[in-house]
Amino acid sequence: MHPFTLAVPKELAPLGNRPAIHLVLDEAAGAGIDEAIVVVAPDKELLRLYLERAQAEGSWPGLRLRFVLQPEPTGLADAIALCDGELEGAPFAVLLPDNLPLAPKYRLDPLLALWREHGRHGVAVIEVDRRWSGLYGNSGRIEYRAVAPGVIAIERLHDKEPGRLAVADGTRLLRACGRYVFGSEVFERLAEARRTAPTGELSEVPAVQRLALEGRLLGALVPQPLFDVGHPAGLLAASAYLAEGMLDSIPSAS
Repeated sequence: MHPFTLAVPKELAPLGNRPAIHLVLDEAAGAGIDEAIVVVAPDKELLRLYLERAQAEGSWPGLRLRFVLQPEPTGLADAIALCDGELEGAPFAVLLPDNLPLAPKYRLDPLLALWREHGRHGVAVIEVDRRWSGLYGNSGRIEYRAVAPGVIAIERLHDKEPGRLAVADGTRLLRACGRYVFGSEVFERLAEARRTAPTGELSEVPAVQRLALEGRLLGALVPQPLFDVGHPAGLLAASAYLAEGMLDSIPSAS
């Protein structure tokens, strides 16, 4: 996302008149979540300032915002682990602001229900075909079996690979996207992953893979479109999708 991110955090990339992270907090608040922990880097004070001002002006009433500092950019697994002491053993959702589900009928609630109704960890899953080829990172591919309408048991989560996810004509696949629900035991899995990981960025994938192999991971199908707005192509596609909806809502001149 350079050079935009030289001055502005990518979470504040505009989609219409709101940045991506604003839409993510709308999503959380709409599902009845009453507290959000935002993990921020030391150089993203602008992000914190925006969120505090937006809430002061009326956004997300009833949603308590807290901030946790991630001193070094050492990966999503580290960001999640930093919240362990803030959660007091409660189950929690993880929402990544560079993954935006924008379908009018989309809600976070079915993912939250995987823990409430089944007592298992969950991940949002979306179907990808040739239309979406190249718009996502090359990660999240799963092997699964259906267990109920809209719910699948994830048996294997593939490793992240370089580049963008390519889908051939006539091919459909399911991939996990940036929404999780975890119980507190995930912190043990993250600690195990940290002990065996090479130096550098610590991914959440090994911990989630372990949950899948243990039969402890379900997927909730969510409708397209979902956009990867942490990448220029995805940001432009999301902006075009939202702009089309705004234009369609303008009354035509009589």
